[in-house]
Amino acid sequence: MIEVLGSEGCRAMDRKTIEILKMPSVLLMENAVFSMVKHFYHLDDILIICGVGNNGGDGVALARHLYFLNKKVRVIVVGSLDKASVDFVCNYNILKNLNVHIILINKDDLNIKTICRNTKIIVDCLFGTGLTRNLNEQYIKIVESMNSSPAYKISIDVPSGLNCDTGEVMGASVKADKTITFQTMKRGFLNYKALSYLGEVIIEPIGIPESILKEVSEGIVMTERADISSLIPKRERFGYKSDYGRVAIIAGSEEYSGAAYLTAQAAVKTGSGLVNLYTHRKIRDSMRNKLNEAMVGVYHLEEEIGEKINSAQVVAIGPGLGTTPEANKLINWVITNYTGKIVIDADGLNVLASQLDILNKCKGDIIVTPHLGEMARLTGKGIDDFNMNRIDIAKEFSNKYGVTVLLKGLYTVIAGENRVYVNPTGNSSMASGGMGDTLTGIIASLIGQGINILDAAKLGSYIHGYIGERLSEEMYSVSATSIIEKIPSYLKELTGG
Repeated sequence: MIEVLGSEGCRAMDRKTIEILKMPSVLLMENAVFSMVKHFYHLDDILIICGVGNNGGDGVALARHLYFLNKKVRVIVVGSLDKASVDFVCNYNILKNLNVHIILINKDDLNIKTICRNTKIIVDCLFGTGLTRNLNEQYIKIVESMNSSPAYKISIDVPSGLNCDTGEVMGASVKADKTITFQTMKRGFLNYKALSYLGEVIIEPIGIPESILKEVSEGIVMTERADISSLIPKRERFGYKSDYGRVAIIAGSEEYSGAAYLTAQAAVKTGSGLVNLYTHRKIRDSMRNKLNEAMVGVYHLEEEIGEKINSAQVVAIGPGLGTTPEANKLINWVITNYTGKIVIDADGLNVLASQLDILNKCKGDIIVTPHLGEMARLTGKGIDDFNMNRIDIAKEFSNKYGVTVLLKGLYTVIAGENRVYVNPTGNSSMASGGMGDTLTGIIASLIGQGINILDAAKLGSYIHGYIGERLSEEMYSVSATSIIEKIPSYLKELTGG
């Protein structure tokens, strides 16, 4: 797992590393340079633009390493050396004694735009994680000069001008092609509005021990492949279908039959032993014809559905169900009577939004899987609130109602048990109908196979996005049915089998 930290967490991480390990701060800076220099082996004609803080110190230290690699490197230092950090001055003096080309800018009217235009690579080391104020006019001009250059731009730790905590642009921000950040994911990077400034994000370790990372943790982590692979259920040699879970799905209506099909088929392909779909009577026969490996019945009155689902380990309810009075009664009955695990999605969430108090009467464990629009209806907040603060909103809802929240989107947020997990997989090739229904089926299947809700959410969102990424290498857009067909093979791949 990769910790997700804001500016205060990053400062605490550095401070504790220095205090506990007795590591000089300049050595920590050197570790950062060692971790990133490999990204420059194939590059040349490099302009490094530095502030006079520790982010600038990273830049002048990097210049020294590039000099010893016989790279053409120039350095611009912006700011007064009288105000420079101790570690910056240390590395600056070494670089100066090597006679590397350094241009000092304090308040001079140097035409930095021309310099930026006449280089192949720009490395941005003006500001790091500590920026809290808007850039002044001088720095805005420098950032604009970098952005207007055709050079490939690499930001170190954080694009200068981007708030590490919120992802807000502080007057202006470098638009990087690549951001090399150290040890942790930065919380502000998860703000959708920040994405166009980050480019490709690479997280490089700099020698911070796990014990210190746990001490400064803010309770937010990004999952990695190694974390996920260990969660995939093992298929025992003598396993029987009853060993892999019975999933009940209440989904579909006369208008929305596809949602029911996709949810059920995803559950089948994820490895459920038995899948029972209960759907609208008018689409039952068509579902029976399409779903060869699932059993299909009809939902009627809530009492009747209760008899049908009580033997299931998990119920998924909502995809394509509609918001009719009948749907309302079904959702109410399941939440207040069923004692197993419940996955609520789509229309189930739309019905729930007007009666959230019924969650307090729940007899089972619930996961809700909204997209941003559905989460806005559940919370009464605007979409812009989520752009800035998805993590806190999801965590607050989870804590208030005692449910697990999976808030879908790029960097899906999973909140439960007072922890937050961020999923790194998925891309815009998956922006098509039926993706949410597919994810619901995957998660329900994993829960039925014995995985707890939180782990099923982590694994389900990871495999869903991972397949989408892999398919997008050969497809312009990826459909839900394409995802479903690949679930068995990519689950096998992730187990190392």
